[in-house]
Amino acid sequence: MTKNELILSGKHLVALRQYANKSPEEMANAAAVQKSTYLDWEQEKDHPDIEQFLAMAKLCGMTSVDALIEEIKQLSESYAETDIK
Repeated sequence: MTKNELILSGKHLVALRQYANKSPEEMANAAAVQKSTYLDWEQEKDHPDIEQFLAMAKLCGMTSVDALIEEIKQLSESYAETDIK
């Protein structure tokens, strides 16, 4: 792993996207990648680097890193029992 890589599970990205009511296309555009690349992240075939993740978080209205991390943990727990698509 390089210093710019950030490991998040696909469920974290899905939870963040659904919380902000964003589409996979919007998330991909924010991260400056193809939709298929973003969907690979959600399916845990790959993962975004830190800059890509922060761009998506900003799109979703989250700018404080500490608040962002805590919110993602809470969102992931709340979505854990649901069928996330």
